[in-house]
Amino acid sequence: MEAIIETIVSKLRRLSTSKLQIILEFVNFLDWQESQAKEATYSQEQQSTWNTLVKECAGAWPDFPTSEEIRADLGQDSPRETF
Repeated sequence: MEAIIETIVSKLRRLSTSKLQIILEFVNFLDWQESQAKEATYSQEQQSTWNTLVKECAGAWPDFPTSEEIRADLGQDSPRETF
């Protein structure tokens, strides 16, 4: 990896300021893209954990209404939550 970094740096030293600005914008985009991927993975893990928790707790509170009881007065065609 060090060899790749050294090669990149040596090539960057020969570029004009305007081309370096383009490279910087691209690197910033790659950083942003990576952070978005990590955030999406974290969100999926959170959703999975939440779904597991809800399934484990199902029936633990007998006085808590079911989803059917909660949605009973909303009608057949009302939009549902997506996961």
